[in-house]
Order: sequence, then C-alpha cells, then structure tokens
Amino acid sequence: MTITPTPTITPIASLARTADQLVDELQPAREVKSKKQASDREELVNDIHDAIRTVARRSEGLMGFVQSYRQLTQMPPPKMEKISLKSHFERLKQLMAAEWKGRGIAFHVSGAGDGMMLMADESLLDQTLINLLRNAADAACEGAQPQVWLSTRLNDRGHPVIEVADNGAGIDDEVMEKIFMPFFTTKEKGSGVGLSLARQVMLVHKGAISAANREDGGAIFRLTF
Repeated sequence: MTITPTPTITPIASLARTADQLVDELQPAREVKSKKQASDREELVNDIHDAIRTVARRSEGLMGFVQSYRQLTQMPPPKMEKISLKSHFERLKQLMAAEWKGRGIAFHVSGAGDGMMLMADESLLDQTLINLLRNAADAACEGAQPQVWLSTRLNDRGHPVIEVADNGAGIDDEVMEKIFMPFFTTKEKGSGVGLSLARQVMLVHKGAISAANREDGGAIFRLTF
C-alpha cells in the first residue's frame, strides 16, 4: 500500500507560512480612526495568525506522519552480506561515544570475537542498532550512573543473537504489550516508528526482536537472526 499525499500537503504548509508573513506586513499598512478600531483590528489579525499557524502545524505534522509511515511500508529488500560483528561493534562504539560525549554514559561492548560473522544488510542493521542504543541511552540517563551494553552471542541453536541493554527504569507491563506497535511511543516528541521499524528489519532478515526487563534493573532488547 502506498500513500502519496506529501506533494499536495507541502505547498499547503508553505502557503500557510507565507500568508502568516503577509498578515504581519499588512497589519500596520492602514490607519485606524479610533483606539477601539485599532483594538478590534489587532484582535482580528491575531485570530488570523492563530488560524494560519494551526494549518501550518497540522500540515507539517501530517507530512511527518506520512514520512514515518513510508519508512514502515516501503522498506527496501535487504542486501545480504557477510558482516564482521567485531568491526561493526567497534564502529558503533566510536560513533555512539562521540554522540554521547558529555552525558556520562558507560558503554560496554562485548562478545564480538574475531570469527563472529553475521549474514545481514549492514545498512538496516546499523539503523536498527543505533536506534536501540539511543533508546537505551535515554532510558539509562534517567538514573545517576547510566550504563548501556551492546553484546552478541550464539544461542542454543547456534543462531547469532545481538543484545542491547540499559540500567534505566525498565519497561512497564502495559507498555511492554504495545512497544512494537506502529506509532506507539512514551516519548513526548517520539514518532513511535523506531521499534516498529526494528521489527520490520528483523522480519525481512527472517529473524525476531524481543524485549524484557533485566533482573538487575533496566531493559534488554534481543535481535535473534
């Protein structure tokens, strides 16, 4: 299923912003005969401003929704290649260390030995792990000594498992039931796309993602390939 309203919505948002600017320009252009007329005109102009800005905000919000929806519905087929998890993890460690600089996050990376390989789409794997690591960092930073773990291992069937964990507050049972639903989020400015996208990535890899609470506190996400 394809949604294509974005080209129509974009000029609406642009026109709303332009109209808002024009109202500002027109406001002082006409003289008024009384203070009451001036007050009435100012109130009317303010109402027009509010209406136009509401249209602009709603248009921009709808464009954001459409873009997020496209991420979920138009995922490209994976380009499978053999990935060295040791190299991949080292690169992620450098990337996140730079991004988290000054936040006091202890980042622990383990399990990816020299021979630990994975058949996956590196770009999609990157996108998924970076999103999970950012979520883990945000959760961990709610506490005094934030810690994030990135690790890998083979399960009992010999399948690679990648785990991202944190020492935050953990996940409420009610939230746990909805956590992978599209557009569900507990963040004030969250899109609710990240974890749904991670689930889609694992599905195209014929794998699975799961979430749980750690015994020592915090949450853990497992990617099983």
